Amino acid sequence: MIGHHFTINATLDEDAKWWYATSDDVPGLATGAASLDELLVKLDTIIPELLELNKVVFEDDDDDDDVVTISYSVMAEASGQVMVSRQGRNFYTYFDDVSNDSIVPDVIISSGLE
Repeated sequence: MIGHHFTINATLDEDAKWWYATSDDVPGLATGAASLDELLVKLDTIIPELLELNKVVFEDDDDDDDVVTISYSVMAEASGQVMVSRQGRNFYTYFDDVSNDSIVPDVIISSGLE
């Protein structure tokens, strides 16, 4: 069996707090979910449905089986925020907590210059 692999692009809309997925490889793919995990579960269902609805045929497959296994990669894009002390003494790293719209301390790193 020849492998079939698709690339899915996922982007977080930070204002809407919503993940969107599109792909040039899967005709008609435009979907979204509240989290990346939810989006991955949704893609497992919607990709085969869209391939069937768009009558995508895998003619190069040597297998006589009616079922073809495909794989896909999700290329996710999101951004965060970092705050750094201007004096170079203590560095504080923060991340945006998408679920409750607050900035929460994640890591505190001391430079040892105190």
